[in-house]
Amino acid sequence: MTKPSRQAYKPLAALPQAAAQCAEAGRVYGKCIGAKYMDVERGMCEREFVQFRQCMVEAMKRARRS
Repeated sequence: MTKPSRQAYKPLAALPQAAAQCAEAGRVYGKCIGAKYMDVERGMCEREFVQFRQCMVEAMKRARRS
C-alpha cells in the first residue's frame, strides 16, 4: 500500500486554525444548540449554522491560498 501524499492532509491540518478564526460564530451556534437540544426540530439554529459554515468555508479558502 502506498503512502498518501502530504497534500491530502493539508486541508485537515488547516481545520483547527479555521475553527479558531470562527470561534465567535461557533460559540453563537453552540449556544443556540445548547439552549434547544431538548426540543429538536428541523431548521432550528439554521441561521447560526449558516453563519458558522460560511465563516469556516472562507477561512479554509484563505488557508488554501497561503
